[in-house]
Amino acid sequence: NGSASGVTVNIETDRQHLAEAIRLAGEMLRKPAFPANEFDKLKDENLAFLESQKSEPASLAGIAYARMS
Repeated sequence: NGSASGVTVNIETDRQHLAEAIRLAGEMLRKPAFPANEFDKLKDENLAFLESQKSEPASLAGIAYARMS
């Protein structure tokens, strides 16, 4: 889990493999691998979702309500 201000990592392992699991989690956080094509795919999916919300009555009502608050 992550945000602009923090990250949460959950590790499930047995005691025997805990040190290696922590090392691996640290490596993943320091050197994340996220290929550009996967990022572009995720970005396109999110943009399509946002575009679809422009015609959803519930979404439009929520936006209008938020503007009034």
